Amino acid sequence: MNFSSQIILEVTIFQNQLRRDLSNIPIRWVAPETMHLTLQFLGDVPQSQIPAIQETISTSAADFSAIPLHIGSIGSFPSFKKPQVLWLGISANQTLKKIAIQLQAALQPLGYKPEKDFLPHLTLGRLNRMATREQQNLVSAVLDRWQSVDIGEDQMREIILYQSDLTQNGPIYTALFRFPLKNVLN
Repeated sequence: MNFSSQIILEVTIFQNQLRRDLSNIPIRWVAPETMHLTLQFLGDVPQSQIPAIQETISTSAADFSAIPLHIGSIGSFPSFKKPQVLWLGISANQTLKKIAIQLQAALQPLGYKPEKDFLPHLTLGRLNRMATREQQNLVSAVLDRWQSVDIGEDQMREIILYQSDLTQNGPIYTALFRFPLKNVLN
């Protein structure tokens, strides 16, 4: 799913504050226009399988209405003490988890493995793997200072099947299929 322009603006402002705080740290920042919530990462997909994936999305999400979301926590993978991926957390009612689990289960017969633990997040940046322990500690300290960040409210209005093409300047996402959730006022 994509985020509203207002949320992307708020995320960009926050990301720029983090960039200033971490200006000497080797981080590849995610371009705001590419930020999205991933329900299931598919990896390399044969062109012939796209219609089946589209059908699976349509069937899995058919009964779901727009889902309210709150963007308002910060974290990192694999852990706070060893940050590699910096992210903003997304909280929602149980419906978000339910739609993700349902979609992942429906995609399993097509050969896609479900995520171990679905943790909805918006990726801000990735720390270079060659970062020193001292740099990781600085990132952890900065993230700790931002624990009370509150970006705002949004809604998951549709599920989008993206094609991702990796380039030297970062990924380029192309929407192959959009499935609007019920009761969405455009």
